[in-house]
Amino acid sequence: MDINTILITEPKNNSSLLQQHLIAVRKIPGLESSIIVFIPESNLGFEAIWCHYEIRRSGLDSVCVMQEDDNRAGVRTNKALKKMLAISFNYRLLSGRIFFHRRFVCTGEQKSPEGMKRDAEDQLLNYSRIIRPSNDPYAQPNEIYSGKGGNGTDDLAFAMQLNPAMKERFWERKDKYKDWYQ
Repeated sequence: MDINTILITEPKNNSSLLQQHLIAVRKIPGLESSIIVFIPESNLGFEAIWCHYEIRRSGLDSVCVMQEDDNRAGVRTNKALKKMLAISFNYRLLSGRIFFHRRFVCTGEQKSPEGMKRDAEDQLLNYSRIIRPSNDPYAQPNEIYSGKGGNGTDDLAFAMQLNPAMKERFWERKDKYKDWYQ
């Protein structure tokens, strides 16, 4: 389960869980002084804006919340973005460019980091392209990228796909994120 799902399903623990996660990332040797780029999904209401507010309120230094599309906190996902994320992530996997950090962080779950890695791998194996024909014989079929088939969840798979693509966007968007470059 990714941090966005945890935030939605456990509202009473939101602020402390988000802070715990960011602090845990900062405790990884070599990342103590790094900039954390937080990439909340902004599809389900105001969760991304709330996360941005809580991060600012927490007093944690050097945490950038990505603000895409209309400059509101978060990244709004749609079918085109999910397709791009899945294709580019598969390319990264095939070219050996995806790795789990040896000190993988796991907060807010009753699982070990190894258990979370297994869950992520399982979700990635279930993630697929789904083609659904349109009811209109002249329309293009509906193309969906998801891992939710069979009542599953794809939160970790989606977060893993989102991370490297948004990292590239962060570094490419010097106009928007220049204050974070050091």
